[in-house]
Amino acid sequence: MTRTRSKLVAVIAVLLVGSLAPVALPASPAAAATTYTFGKVPLDDAVFWAGQKATCGLTTNQLAAIMLAPTYPETGASGSAAPSPMTLSRYDTGAGLYAFGSKSTSYPKAFWHPGVGAWAFDSAGGWNLSGADAMSTDTAARQAATTMAARWCSSSGTDAQRRQAVWSPWFGCTSGVCETIYNAIYDPTALKVAVDVGVGRLGGGEVRSCRTSAGTFPCTYVDPARAQGYKGWAIPAFGPSPVSAPFYVISANGVEQRWWISQDSGYDTTIVASKPVTANARTALTWSAASYFCDVGTGKGTCDWSSWQPTGGSFVGSPAVAANADGRLEVFAGDAAGGVFHSWQVAPNGSWSAWQPIGGRSGLAGPVAGRNADGRLEVFATAPDQIVWHSWVGALGIWSAWMPLGGSVDASLTIDTNADGRLELYGVDPSGTVQHRWQLVPNGDWAPQWYPMPGAAVSGIDVGRNADQRLEIVARTRAGALTHAWQVAPNAWWTGWSGMGGSVAGRPRMASNLDGRLEVFARGTSGDLVHAWQTRPNGLWGAAMSLGGQLATDPLVAKNRDGRLEVFSRSTDGSVDHSWQVAPNSGWSVWVSFAGVAPGGLAVSNNADGHLVLFGIASDGVLHRNLQL
Repeated sequence: MTRTRSKLVAVIAVLLVGSLAPVALPASPAAAATTYTFGKVPLDDAVFWAGQKATCGLTTNQLAAIMLAPTYPETGASGSAAPSPMTLSRYDTGAGLYAFGSKSTSYPKAFWHPGVGAWAFDSAGGWNLSGADAMSTDTAARQAATTMAARWCSSSGTDAQRRQAVWSPWFGCTSGVCETIYNAIYDPTALKVAVDVGVGRLGGGEVRSCRTSAGTFPCTYVDPARAQGYKGWAIPAFGPSPVSAPFYVISANGVEQRWWISQDSGYDTTIVASKPVTANARTALTWSAASYFCDVGTGKGTCDWSSWQPTGGSFVGSPAVAANADGRLEVFAGDAAGGVFHSWQVAPNGSWSAWQPIGGRSGLAGPVAGRNADGRLEVFATAPDQIVWHSWVGALGIWSAWMPLGGSVDASLTIDTNADGRLELYGVDPSGTVQHRWQLVPNGDWAPQWYPMPGAAVSGIDVGRNADQRLEIVARTRAGALTHAWQVAPNAWWTGWSGMGGSVAGRPRMASNLDGRLEVFARGTSGDLVHAWQTRPNGLWGAAMSLGGQLATDPLVAKNRDGRLEVFSRSTDGSVDHSWQVAPNSGWSVWVSFAGVAPGGLAVSNNADGHLVLFGIASDGVLHRNLQL
């Protein structure tokens, strides 16, 4: 629905310049009429919703004038300055509104103002408005128009008496104040209101994206110093209650939260208060200290990740990433024609190069990358005929031409390094048999053929390293159970397959805990994350358990610089979610969503400084990066 503001005119003060001849002045000049000013967008909102809700004989202009009248005394605006949509009530002094419910708090600037906005909507009135909604003149004007029209319809008497009944919930309308303002601004053809284009819908509030331990949410940042329009209410002596430090408002699932972070308050902790949206803040607030809050767009708070940053390209599938010998990361991705491209950090932890093709060959998919014992990277990909090809960095730092490695495996390759530095490559052939091939010596030639690991028919594999350096492979059987095999000694041959139980739907992933115990993760048949772990390093495995979540893709897992594991996946709601161990070798956090583009194919690795870097390919093919801060 298109919003228009009809029949509105701005009052223009005209200065009459007299002749130079002396003029007799009146003995008692008449007082000048008050000119009432309102923010331009807020006025548009008020008139729009008046037009939608006017009923029981009210015209749009009548209801709009009735709506505007209480905003002046409620905010303290005299008329020459527009009422501030950010206005915070200053006359409440109940102990429950102070941080942790005490007037003797050490955090007096973490104060919950119950009345908010140009209409000073107060939770005690039962309004279904959060602080952010009460501040927005779109949602607040809708509430005002709905409430005032309903009160008009249910009242009787003269028009003036009915207006007074409409205004009765607003304390500022006592003693006929609002009737005087109404008569000054109402006109049947054009409201007599000047407009201030510098007052926006939120009156200086800013829409942000905030991440807490419960997820990522839209939020509104409220800084009283940035208020637009009349802001005498922000002066310390305006009322008996304190002026709040800047705060964030989050409203979700019928609950409003207000957050005060250390960077804004100067306090030694982040403070959060919450209540049901319709509950009375004076009696219903719950206060607590918090350790995790992030303003995603600005990086304020205890932010752990940057936002998604585009890097260009037009790719399909999932990228691969590996670390060079000097710690610089290098990422590989394939385009729709099957070409493989790479981009690299120009210095450890630093900026990135432009995308460059490798070798010039097309028709390849699913690149994976490993690092040789001498630090040279090597990348592998699969052709449509399921032949594996590879390219590697030569002695002069130049990538070789693509060379075939033979085989008959799908694109779900995985690679790891033996204890002596020899790379070993794994894939699954059409029969479900795991095939592997390895370097004969570190940095050297490869075994003459692929060798099968007989036994289970599987679909999806990953490899990890035990604390004693023996490699271990985990797979999903075609029946949906987990199974594994392991080297009998470092650099040696492999055991047969051994069942692990569980019921999973996707490719498993494996990582090592800080204490050396392997842990495996997979998407469960109900979309949750299933994990199992060794009960001791190099030892037996416990039963698989659920970590919740709603996974739409197979998980990725990485180890933080402090040893905590972290898992990433795309969720069924389209977001990219992650969960992490709250301490090394310990339990797990709730799932938290990243804000932004939510790319599909994901890869993750550690920068040289240990921070994680997450890569993903968005729906338009552009590869994005997200850096752990």
